[in-house]
Amino acid sequence: MALDRVFALALRIIQQFLRDKRTLALIFIVPVVVMGLLAYLISSPNQNLEIGLSLPSGFPLEKVIQQNLETYGLKSRIIAQEEAIPLLQKGEIQAALFIPPEALNPSSLKGAEIKVILEGSDPSTTSQIMEKLSLAFRDLISQIPGGAGFPNLVPEFLYGGEGFDIVDYLAPVFISFFVFFFVFLLSVVSFLRERTRGTMERLLVSPIERGEIILGYALGFLIFALIQSLIVLLFGIYVLGIQYRGSLWLVYLVNLFVIFAAVSLGIFLSSFARNEFQAIQFIPIVIIPQALLSGFFWPVEQLAPVLRVFSYAMPMTYATWALKGVMIKGQGFGEILVFLLALCGFTIFFFLLAGISIKRAPE
Repeated sequence: MALDRVFALALRIIQQFLRDKRTLALIFIVPVVVMGLLAYLISSPNQNLEIGLSLPSGFPLEKVIQQNLETYGLKSRIIAQEEAIPLLQKGEIQAALFIPPEALNPSSLKGAEIKVILEGSDPSTTSQIMEKLSLAFRDLISQIPGGAGFPNLVPEFLYGGEGFDIVDYLAPVFISFFVFFFVFLLSVVSFLRERTRGTMERLLVSPIERGEIILGYALGFLIFALIQSLIVLLFGIYVLGIQYRGSLWLVYLVNLFVIFAAVSLGIFLSSFARNEFQAIQFIPIVIIPQALLSGFFWPVEQLAPVLRVFSYAMPMTYATWALKGVMIKGQGFGEILVFLLALCGFTIFFFLLAGISIKRAPE
């Protein structure tokens, strides 16, 4: 073995990396950013957890309960009993707690049954609320003379519930993520190949317009993406046994909008890659942040305000909301229409950018 040839080859690889600023950024900057974002999300407390309190008239511990809840990170508001369901449906509160009239005497809280209606579409939020409520009432009981014991918190669920397991809750997120990820990868790599093989240059000198090129490629990718999406959906429902409440056709319609957004984004970003390795570099830059900020692990509503801004600028966020609405909440077309329109907006925006950038040579 000739070490001089080995070192010469190694030096050439090093020089190639040093000339490729994008690769250097991927190696040294992107991991730090992603790890920092992940650490911040894990360590930061949930934001905007709020519950509604329905108390019997004249209940003497109203302020004490609210203070105890605030201590454990739960905001609260006093509501009438009939307001609970509408507020939960609108997402203004995440739970509603009902103190029974027989608990008007503070000492009778010992062993009392206290109903808690939970919004229930996100299991992490549900478990945190129940844990915080238990701690808050433990403190409350300790402040009541002769109040040894503990009230029985009885949970009820507006959506989901005990019949749903963690796979059922995560199914909408998994479906939107995998469809978006693989369709994006298919689009960016396939369109890049068309550029590197010279097909795009030949098309550009033909009478065909740029918009027609983009739409033609998008429809070509769409066929395979639709089949892939159908396989993912049927595997989840009939093999994994995922439970759902809404229409499967509506789930597939949402996936169609996700596919268009992913295809248009992939075609646009392919203009910024010279080879397939550079195309793959878009995964940690484009896909991972969307996985972290679009409701994959943490509800968007519970993120810090600055992170919610980024979340609202990501198409996967609206796909997740739409699929959760259908599969967990049983919502119909009209209720998720705003999310579909948002996905349409992203698709049109990315298509316009792709049409503008189609002639540019990759840097």
